[in-house]
Amino acid sequence: MRVSLLPLIARPRRTAEVLTSAHESVPILIGDGEIDFTCWRCGFAICEGMQTVVEISGAVFRCPECRAFNRSRQ
Repeated sequence: MRVSLLPLIARPRRTAEVLTSAHESVPILIGDGEIDFTCWRCGFAICEGMQTVVEISGAVFRCPECRAFNRSRQ
């Protein structure tokens, strides 16, 4: 699978919706595509099996593994 790293951000804007997993070590989004988006800090697959970059554009994710904030490239 192709892996694309999500860039880290210090903190999201107050108006940003932050997506996270309810459980540690579980990806936030799981699909049936071939693209995995991983945390820049720890390499954990935050979004697994995406089909396109558009599926996550404009989103902020909190890594379930290391708790770092990652944002999608827009």
